[in-house]
Amino acid sequence: MPARDVVLGPIRMPRAIAGLIGATLAVSILGVMLARAGIVAPLEAVPLVPGAVLRGQLWRLVTWPFLEGEPIGLLFACLMLYWIGRDLVYAWGERAFLLRFAAIAAGAGALTTALSFLLPGVSHGAYAGTWAVLDGLIVAWGLLHRGRTIHLYGIVPVTGIQIVWLTFGLLGLYVVFRGFASFLPHIIASLGVLGWLQVYAPWRARTRRARTRQAARGEAWSFNDWYDKQTRN
Repeated sequence: MPARDVVLGPIRMPRAIAGLIGATLAVSILGVMLARAGIVAPLEAVPLVPGAVLRGQLWRLVTWPFLEGEPIGLLFACLMLYWIGRDLVYAWGERAFLLRFAAIAAGAGALTTALSFLLPGVSHGAYAGTWAVLDGLIVAWGLLHRGRTIHLYGIVPVTGIQIVWLTFGLLGLYVVFRGFASFLPHIIASLGVLGWLQVYAPWRARTRRARTRQAARGEAWSFNDWYDKQTRN
């Protein structure tokens, strides 16, 4: 599905990005306001809590990226969605982008929940924030734009593939300083996207090319041919 842009004054962005930014702002700001008013139940229902997911609260697998607890984190998460997300929407299409955003969130959440059986620090944790999914999207952007150069903070020039290495390097530093359990969803999301684009996608492309060549030679598999062979045997 081609992207349809939303124009807000001088700012132009795809509808998918505007929707994700709006949802993140709404959930984060409303959650904090309700918590300050002493109404904590809605806020407590959003984060990824492995124990709660195992008790059947499956919605947490997709709601946790929309809750940012710090204003600086919220600001930069929205900016990163705007900068990185636009290119990915234009490359994939709106529907595919939203499905992949949800898949990264749900996949990281589900695997984190599964690993909670092995890692006690994870089983008692609560995870929220867009940055785990953003790490995966940043890796995807870097792999899709390997040679493209951007300037970090308007000063340091880096290419897309260097951003991938930088993302994993920063994750390693955070793990050293704050612990493995705290950043497990970030690691899962980043490695999952890396495996998808570096292993699965090339394998799938090779398989499709092989089938296309077989079809061109009249060697494509069909049920009728298989059934005839089985009958003769």
